[in-house]
Amino acid sequence: MAWPAQMVVEPGDEISGLPEEGNGQPAPTGTRTGPASSLENQEGRGQQGFEGPEKTLEIEFEPDVGHEEGLRAIRREQWDAILEQAQCHILHQRGNDHFDSYVLSESSLFVYKSKLVLKTCGTTTLLRCLPLLTVVSKNYGLNLEWIGYSRKNFTFPTDQTYPHTSFAEEVDFLQGMFSGSAYVHGPLNSDHWYTYVADDCKKSTNAAADRTLNMMMYDLEPEVAQNFYKTDKIQTGEDVSSRSGIKSVLPNAALQDHLFEPCGYSMNALEGQAYYTVHVTPEPDFSYASFETNVRLPDYDALVRGVLEVFRPRKFTMTLFGEDSGIEDIKQSPFDYSDIACGPTSASSTSARYERTLKTTTNFSGDYFSQMGNWVREQSAAAAATPT
Repeated sequence: MAWPAQMVVEPGDEISGLPEEGNGQPAPTGTRTGPASSLENQEGRGQQGFEGPEKTLEIEFEPDVGHEEGLRAIRREQWDAILEQAQCHILHQRGNDHFDSYVLSESSLFVYKSKLVLKTCGTTTLLRCLPLLTVVSKNYGLNLEWIGYSRKNFTFPTDQTYPHTSFAEEVDFLQGMFSGSAYVHGPLNSDHWYTYVADDCKKSTNAAADRTLNMMMYDLEPEVAQNFYKTDKIQTGEDVSSRSGIKSVLPNAALQDHLFEPCGYSMNALEGQAYYTVHVTPEPDFSYASFETNVRLPDYDALVRGVLEVFRPRKFTMTLFGEDSGIEDIKQSPFDYSDIACGPTSASSTSARYERTLKTTTNFSGDYFSQMGNWVREQSAAAAATPT
């Protein structure tokens, strides 16, 4: 039986009969340690391994309504209480003229005046922060008008707890608060991506150009993974950012980087109105790295290749999400290529070529658009990217 490339669930539909989650491969067994098993970061550890793929909430509020500072007026102790509901906490905080950036024990939080992006990994309970977040935002006179929730299929789904034991449970939780639609992109028996969108807003011209690029990478080269362990030569997040090549990919950004004990890495970067975020779980049985940004570029080719050269995964899933007008501004999309090639980064590494095995395109109600694709690394010599 062939699973559909995309499924759509509208408000009021019952969700049942979906196959169990997983990445299409048996879960590794044995004793594991990871970022979430360190003294600093106990919150997200699962029974089988550390769940790298993040759950992501993006929430937008009506512009110029309520407190003049918008979401940025919310106090630190209030964010602490909100994040406690998701079972994570703040490690580092930094801001610029446009937004505030928080590196969390389990991923990242970005707070703009009328928008926030919250990503958590491991076994965090991200959606459970929504009731308190809506109460706090209302106390500042803010009017929530758009919410998006997304995640990739879990590697260790049975480690998750309510309301994240299944996508059906997550949608039921969200539908209890909002009226939206749920989507499944990609084959359900392999790598796929879930999204939920509830839209009740009129976006400004500036917001209408927003888009988000997300790369979820699996099975990093062992040489690469070693950059994300604490050693005599690697003691800080700054050491990792320089040694791994991440800093070279983002030369103009202000980096907030954190190296966990004994391994694992999180980084937020600020560049004007744009954020970048990187999270790495380097353990060999379930190594994973993610890269996400909302930077507006006419061509993402160099950025995507740069990220792949840093991490050199065996396979990756990439998503591009935004309003139609924002996507139309892109002159060269990474989804225009059936394969992507990147060069060696050291004397011991080789060129890599990634073949696209799947691409899906979805138009949501409210003029939203997304693309999702899977790429797998070939062991043959690199070839030039081939347009489709």
